[in-house]
Amino acid sequence: MSVSLSGSRPSGRGAKDRPGLQAALSRLLGGHGQLPVVFREAPEPALLSTVSGRIVEINPAMRAGIESSRLEPTQRDLGSWLCAVLDCDVSLLYRLSRGALSFGFSLEQVRELGSERLVYLAASRVEDGLLLWRILPVDQVASAVLPAGGDNYGVAPFAYLRLQDGPEPQHNPRFRELFDTDPAAVIEQIMDADGLLMPGRHRLRVRGGEDRLMRVFVPGGREADAEHCEIFIFDLTADEAAGGGAVSDLDDLPSALLQLLPDGHVLSMNTQARRALADRLSPGDNLADVISCRGRPLTALFEEARSGAGQGQVDMVYLTGEGAEKPLQITVSPSRSDGGNTMVAVLNDASELQSLQDKYAQSQKMEAVGKLAGGVAHDFNNLITAINGHCDLLLLGKDATQAEYSDLMQIRQNANRAAALVRQLLAFSRKQTLNPTMLSPSDVISDTLYLLDRLIGDRVRLSVDPDPSGRLGAILADNRQLEQALMNLVVNARDAMPRGGTVTISTRRRRFRSDVEREGSLIPAGDYVELAVADEGTGIDEATIGKVFDPFFTTKAQGEGTGLGLSTVYGIVSQSGGFVFAENRPEGGACFRMLFPRIEPQEATEAKPETMSSPDLTGQGAVLLVEDEAAVRSFATRALR
Repeated sequence: MSVSLSGSRPSGRGAKDRPGLQAALSRLLGGHGQLPVVFREAPEPALLSTVSGRIVEINPAMRAGIESSRLEPTQRDLGSWLCAVLDCDVSLLYRLSRGALSFGFSLEQVRELGSERLVYLAASRVEDGLLLWRILPVDQVASAVLPAGGDNYGVAPFAYLRLQDGPEPQHNPRFRELFDTDPAAVIEQIMDADGLLMPGRHRLRVRGGEDRLMRVFVPGGREADAEHCEIFIFDLTADEAAGGGAVSDLDDLPSALLQLLPDGHVLSMNTQARRALADRLSPGDNLADVISCRGRPLTALFEEARSGAGQGQVDMVYLTGEGAEKPLQITVSPSRSDGGNTMVAVLNDASELQSLQDKYAQSQKMEAVGKLAGGVAHDFNNLITAINGHCDLLLLGKDATQAEYSDLMQIRQNANRAAALVRQLLAFSRKQTLNPTMLSPSDVISDTLYLLDRLIGDRVRLSVDPDPSGRLGAILADNRQLEQALMNLVVNARDAMPRGGTVTISTRRRRFRSDVEREGSLIPAGDYVELAVADEGTGIDEATIGKVFDPFFTTKAQGEGTGLGLSTVYGIVSQSGGFVFAENRPEGGACFRMLFPRIEPQEATEAKPETMSSPDLTGQGAVLLVEDEAAVRSFATRALR
């Protein structure tokens, strides 16, 4: 049949010229041309129309809703009245009228014009081609269902279930079509842990094992008596099934928002949520398919939020799947829509936070290892001093011809190696005693050049690239410790080129006009002297470049390195007030750059203190020796005597 909602009169006689329609109106309205009292006095807007779309009567609530519009009170066109208060069109009204004529009732969710509030427009078949239209809040939709199709809504397009004491539960054909005759299976799916029914959207298991997203209405809401109540189950509209709803309408927000069912299935999500989840999830999928919560299932987090125990709590989760895991922060709260059975989740990218936490944990670990190394080095140094001292005492009066001489020399040499290891530990822990003086890095390089040539061997060539300006400046550092740092870097560069190559030591003057953040360190603005050591090896793997200064970390084979060389450099430079960085060179190889604050050389010499003559006290007085380590005290006492 052809249905017109434009307001134009259909061909043929009008309503008042048709005796059948006039009689139906008289029976329905009691002969007074008005809506029934129950609808005339209802707080929700309602009107009665013919199938062709001509309005028969309007209740006061509907009239009040359009007072601010330009609609003339005499206008009798259904489309004009409804479109004046709702964001709808003629095609939607046509669908609703056809559904009401075919099944007795139909409804769709629409938005109030000029606001974000969602309501339902319901159409019900009355008699002789009359339609009742009502605008209802979400929680009152069940009351709009009219039993036009017979008892228990026999021809209704929705599933109906009535629970009651005594007789068997009643259900209509649509319910049996979807769920057989087992009401318990449906009740279990819409009941919470406290035994309360949960109106709203649910993913229900229907015949054939299919999970279908449907809307459940329970008059009385969660407080309804589960043993004596009515339950209406509707198929979702196309917009709802596609994920339409409050969350999907917030696409412009910078936060990632998702609306979820209690089991984790996604009802809707905004653009930021799709971006945060790398477009790997769609409405209808389960969030647990792409998100993991370490230590417990994701559903436990949802259950805590619904119970109120974890509401507002921020948890760390991880986006699994392709590539490395991506850390995310999630906050889950119960939603007030849909009877409170849905949840809203807010996602935030936690990659930067995770990086900061890792750096903080690394700094804590370095500090702890430094304290341990400093304490061990102090005690170990006492042992080495005692061994070296007593070895020197045994060597007194002996020469190379004696059998024990070579054994004592081996003990002394290994003790000296152990002492060098102790110095490295103290440098790493920044507890060695420094004697900083004003010195020129160029002079330090010149003084150690001969020793460096011997260290690198024949296959590696040493090259020096001084600052071309000739005005490098001076730095404040311990000369011996700076030499040690330079030697460690050169040896590290040599080991990175087993087939030979060139190690380049360069000096440059650097100026930073503003504070610069680099690799977690803040370099204050000012003038600096850069001392760099570069090689022509294969470079540093990106996965390990952030660990090269960690104590005992080494990429060398077992027995070929202690893992303390670069960490010692880090300790020396840091204790001298400088910075050290590792990087890969574009042309190949690696480069280690040490930055020290630049100091202008002072031309003036300090005045020599006046010398005072003192009396000769040779052979007089006593020496007080204070030492807490017994072995060191014994050696020192014998040596002094």
